Amino acid sequence: MKNIWTIIKKELTRFFLDKRLVFTTLLFPGLMIYAMYSLMGSAMSNLGQVEDTYTSIAYVVHLPTSVSTLVDQADIAIDFIAIDDADVAEKKNELSNKTADLVLVFPSDFDVAVSNAVNDGGEAPSVDIYYNSTREESAQAYGLMVGVLDAYETSISNAFHINHQLDVVYDLASEQDVLGMVFSMLLPFLILSFLFSGCLAVTPESIAGEKERGTIATLLITPIKRHELAIGKILSLSILASLAAISSFIGTILSIPKMMGMSGELSGGAIAHFAPTDYVAMLLVIISIVLFIVSFLAILSAYAKTVKEANTLAMPFMILTLLIGIMTMFGESNTANMFIYLIPIYGPTQALVGVFGFHANWLHILLGTISSMVYAGLLGVVLIRMFHSEKIMFNR
Repeated sequence: MKNIWTIIKKELTRFFLDKRLVFTTLLFPGLMIYAMYSLMGSAMSNLGQVEDTYTSIAYVVHLPTSVSTLVDQADIAIDFIAIDDADVAEKKNELSNKTADLVLVFPSDFDVAVSNAVNDGGEAPSVDIYYNSTREESAQAYGLMVGVLDAYETSISNAFHINHQLDVVYDLASEQDVLGMVFSMLLPFLILSFLFSGCLAVTPESIAGEKERGTIATLLITPIKRHELAIGKILSLSILASLAAISSFIGTILSIPKMMGMSGELSGGAIAHFAPTDYVAMLLVIISIVLFIVSFLAILSAYAKTVKEANTLAMPFMILTLLIGIMTMFGESNTANMFIYLIPIYGPTQALVGVFGFHANWLHILLGTISSMVYAGLLGVVLIRMFHSEKIMFNR
């Protein structure tokens, strides 16, 4: 055990004394993710928005009194300017050139035609609304006018109401439900990406890198037993990869509310929605996945002759891991099939989906965690046998 701890201290010291490596592996991912997702959220929330003080100008042919009254009652920011039929083509050109907001053409007998259609079954009149969807002000004005006209049409011919009471909440999804849906769809995939990136950043360099430089040969001839060297490598690399993953996870969970355009209590209390046991579950699952990934990458690194070769061998595994993350975004969580949670990476990630959805199942979490650690132990045995192979370790 003393020799294992010596290897762990050696690896951690090598890592933490390299300030550039510490920044790029631990601090940079979390900071970049938080900054990137926050900027994305701000940009997305501002996309398509028009200043509150802006008043749209609508050029109208034959504006009916009924529609003018409805617009006044709705108190929407649209001013009407009357034009003749001959001016429509010119105003449509202005729309195309993004110098106008809206052009409406009503029949001259609109109110009479509407009355006849309602009372006598006559032909319903047609209203033409021209706008430019690539101009934010025009698109907003169009939406406002369509809303007013739809409400007018409903009010004169509607036979029943759906969700008509304004003071009644019909959507019974809670804030926690909404947050859980967002987290369970996005975070498992992102965390898998971060975990693999963290493991890949440190594992090949620690084993394949030392083989490439020839320094591992020095370690192998020391009194340290080879199984102690292998275990020390796995544990130290798991610690470093877990720290990198936790940094990325913190950056993600802080930025998700901003990225999704959430505000108020939902944004400010996002992290508080998780109970302490949820964080324990997250930590257990993350550590178990890291142990498995590090053990697998350590085997690839031990087999490879150079860091470049190790990274190349890891690419198919990385693609498979990312595909598993994508599958969890659309798959069913908390399935009753317990064997699902015994599948490496996929099982623990499915358990993580339940945690982020605020319906953690500790049986699923323990199955995924324990099975991953067992698989990591078996891979560790393989790595130990590889360390005992002169042909593999000395690239013969």
